[in-house]
Amino acid sequence: MGDFADKFAAHLEKTANQRFRREDLEDAQHSVIFRSSVSIKGQHVPLGVIFDDSIYVIVRANLASHAVNDRNDYEVSHFIARRNFASKLFKYYLTPDTSVVLDACIPMLPDNFSPELIETVIRVVIKELAKHQRELTELIWQGQEES
Repeated sequence: MGDFADKFAAHLEKTANQRFRREDLEDAQHSVIFRSSVSIKGQHVPLGVIFDDSIYVIVRANLASHAVNDRNDYEVSHFIARRNFASKLFKYYLTPDTSVVLDACIPMLPDNFSPELIETVIRVVIKELAKHQRELTELIWQGQEES
């Protein structure tokens, strides 16, 4: 599925989309990340489109690094559970280092590769972030302030 990254790069070039920077990781899965960021209410959120040898394209937003502690873990976990229950397209989760991430997983096969679908999912993710990033940020900082 490595040619998906090349096809996406060609699509970005064709549409003069310069918001993404390509990074070839040269790992065992032949991962390629197209990195960007979006501004949500003054906060820059790193966003990536990840391709590898699988049939999945991942749109990932890194919402908050090292965000969860003993004082906010219940509130942040509850937020994640509520948002995951409300969405079929994407899932929020905590990484081992307590960062909050949102992933949208798009299955694609060589005969149905669609950069337009990827762009649509990116727009939906950005809308989700615009609606809920402030609430998440407040929950995280509430726990930080009480520390």
